[in-house]
Amino acid sequence: MKYPFIIALFLLEIIFLKFPVRAQSKIDFSKFANYSDVSIQVWTTEKGLPSNDIYDIVKGENGFYYLGTSNGFVRFDGTEFKVYNTKNTEQIKANVTRNIFMDRQGKIWMGNGGVGILIYNGNKFDRITEEQGLSLNYPSCFEEDADGRIYIGTRGDGLNIYDRGKFSVIKKEDGLTSNYINTIL
Repeated sequence: MKYPFIIALFLLEIIFLKFPVRAQSKIDFSKFANYSDVSIQVWTTEKGLPSNDIYDIVKGENGFYYLGTSNGFVRFDGTEFKVYNTKNTEQIKANVTRNIFMDRQGKIWMGNGGVGILIYNGNKFDRITEEQGLSLNYPSCFEEDADGRIYIGTRGDGLNIYDRGKFSVIKKEDGLTSNYINTIL
């Protein structure tokens, strides 16, 4: 399900989006007409986005915005979009990128369209799949604890804990109420 929304820089700073959005939808911004300090800018596929379907947005420590879309992972510097997808990045196996999370080291973790996890360190992508120990290639959420362990919720196979390159998994039979993990607090 898509929720209407226009990507505007002032909203990127204010709202942590955890739901799909549509960049091309129209919203009445006339209520902001009297505010001289508000600047509204709209970006769509006509201005460089690979898709008007935006699933997640994270602002990096470097000031870039990172977007998960239905047609690739995007780095936005406020002017230009750098698109990473199956056409130009070997590690990306599906164009859908969502559930973006930035760890304390500044690495960006994301689900990659049902074919595992991508980790972007600013220069290159690494990939984690079931072959490396992930319980299911459909991550739904990420979180990091104080010791640097990454918790990865899945869409049906429990909670993965990634600690120094190794996985452990907690499932319903271990005490979870469900193997579908939607949010980690």
